[in-house]
Amino acid sequence: MSPQMELISLIVSIIGVVISIAALVVAIWALFDVRKHVKDLLNLEYRRSYAKVLNDMAWMFLESTDKGYPKDIAKGLEDFSLLSHSLDPEKDEETPKLTVEREALVMAEKLVQVGAAKWQPDFDLEKVKKALREWQNQKNKVRLLRVLGELDKFS
Repeated sequence: MSPQMELISLIVSIIGVVISIAALVVAIWALFDVRKHVKDLLNLEYRRSYAKVLNDMAWMFLESTDKGYPKDIAKGLEDFSLLSHSLDPEKDEETPKLTVEREALVMAEKLVQVGAAKWQPDFDLEKVKKALREWQNQKNKVRLLRVLGELDKFS
């Protein structure tokens, strides 16, 4: 074998070793990254389970009133709020609940408009329409700020 061939073989071998080491570093980094994500998911599930048990136990001592939510909706709101807060810790816990309430009103309005449902007799329709207009104005403001680049996609 000529000296040039030996040199080329040595260079190729060194490049192969460097690439192998780089692949090993990436694999180790990925392993630690996955472990972090799994730990975060376990922490989230722990908090969700705690919230569910806490809510169930609280309802052992309570009776639903006309002003509050039914038990199942209250549990769902708590779960949704917890998940929403884990996605965006900057927002307070009331924001997701208010969003769900307002979007439920929007959905109810659509169902009424197509004739699939009617409002409950004790609802003040003027208050509902005012709340729907205010909510739509808030949504439009956020959309406009996103278009102008003053808010990011997930704000």
